[in-house]
Amino acid sequence: MELTLNPHEAELLHGLLERALADLRREIQHTDRKAFKAGLKLEEERLSAILERLPSVAVPHA
Repeated sequence: MELTLNPHEAELLHGLLERALADLRREIQHTDRKAFKAGLKLEEERLSAILERLPSVAVPHA
């Protein structure tokens, strides 16, 4: 599957993924249940992989 984004959309998606990843990492730190934590860590790995594949686009702000 291929997704085409304009620079503004790419910047927005990049920021959303970074925030989601930060929130997820905080949740992992505060979770004691092993099974739940394992699921969160898997989600963290998947989000990180997506973020790495997403090109960073600097959009000039007018």
